[in-house]
Amino acid sequence: MIGREELRGFRYQTGEIAAMAEKMKKDRLAEADIDLLEELEVVCADLEEHGLYRLTGVPMDEAAVNLEQNPEFYGRVAFADHPAEDVPEAERYYLDFYHIEEPEKSYDEIYYG
Repeated sequence: MIGREELRGFRYQTGEIAAMAEKMKKDRLAEADIDLLEELEVVCADLEEHGLYRLTGVPMDEAAVNLEQNPEFYGRVAFADHPAEDVPEAERYYLDFYHIEEPEKSYDEIYYG
């Protein structure tokens, strides 16, 4: 199992699906911020367009990282490069989701008055 005990890594935003998929294929693990829990399902579906499919028989791992060190961690979802219920761990790709309680501030007022 891939562990994450070091400091916070780079987290993708939900609109960066292509970059997220590339990182997952290269390193087998990527991290993503979500503002709404519904975004998790959207991201998983969008990754299929890039050849990564959520493993339907593998539940989300909500204890994959140290929650004291990573209180925003929501869960780790397993993927494969083909539709499947499960694959050997060595063939899995992972996406760690971090739920951001307070969405990022918008700077629209600065630009749009």
